[in-house]
Formats: sequence, C-alpha cells, structure tokens
Amino acid sequence: DRAGRAGRTGQAEQPDIRQLQETVAQLEHALAVRVRVEQAIGVLAERHRLRPRQAFELLRSAARARGKRVLEVAGDVVDSATNPLLRIPEELAKPPSARRRGRMSRRPADDD
Repeated sequence: DRAGRAGRTGQAEQPDIRQLQETVAQLEHALAVRVRVEQAIGVLAERHRLRPRQAFELLRSAARARGKRVLEVAGDVVDSATNPLLRIPEELAKPPSARRRGRMSRRPADDD
C-alpha cells in the first residue's frame, strides 16, 4: 500500500522540518549576535588601540559591571560609533590603563 507508506513518511518528516527550521532560526540569531559583538570589538580596538581579545575582555567587563548581556553593551558601543548623538558607555570611553592592558592579555605577543 504505497499511498499509506507515503502518508506515514510525510508525517514523520514534519517534526524533522520543524526542528530544522528552529535550528536555522537559532543559528541565524547566533550569527547576528556574533556580528554585533565583533563590530563592538572593532570599535573598541580602534578607539583604544587594543588587540581584539583585549577589546572583548573590556566589553565583557563592562557588561558584567552593568549587569547586562555582552550583546546589549555591544549594541551601545556600535550605536555610539554610528550616531554622534549617542555616547559610548562611560566605562568604555577611556582606554584601560597600561597596567590593566597588560593584565588583560597575558599571552606573549606573536613574533612570527
């Protein structure tokens, strides 16, 4: 009974399709979050002459201090870079001190 088998197969595929659609939506959201955070890292690295890892640590530290998610603070940073009426979050406005900068990156510099 070919029609019966085709109907059962179609029914079995429905949850798989829904699960794949959900996975795709989650991945698209994760990518959008990543892009926003990477943009903020670029802004901070350029403004304060930091390595990307140092800029991320600064961003993460500011998020913790504010009790916010990194994505929220990253959005504030990017918005401040694209809209002159918006200010960068206060704790990110000044570059970290040289001493703190050293603590933020304990890995040796790449000399290759």
